[in-house]
Amino acid sequence: MNLLKFSLLLSVSGWVVATDSTSSSSSNHVWIAPKATDLRSPCPGLNTLANHGYLPRSGRSISIPMILEAAIDGFNIGSDAIIQAAKFGLLSGDAPTTMDLDALKLTQPN
Repeated sequence: MNLLKFSLLLSVSGWVVATDSTSSSSSNHVWIAPKATDLRSPCPGLNTLANHGYLPRSGRSISIPMILEAAIDGFNIGSDAIIQAAKFGLLSGDAPTTMDLDALKLTQPN
């Protein structure tokens, strides 16, 4: 019985700590719809990171370190899970160290 009480107390205190630690940082990353001048990609993950401010909301001049930090902070995944995709995304544009989100489109609309 004491073990059950301890487990319940531990899980509740963990929930309170998790809720408290994320509430202050999540206020910095509220969802804001993209403006007409903002660029977005076909990738919903990158768009989510930009709409929540983990990446530049403009969708412009995004570097690989920015993508890695945004993925770690926004999705809680390790850099090893996204580094290859980020590098391939960089190849889609003309700039040597940054990319714009719309450069990931396969075709341009007429």
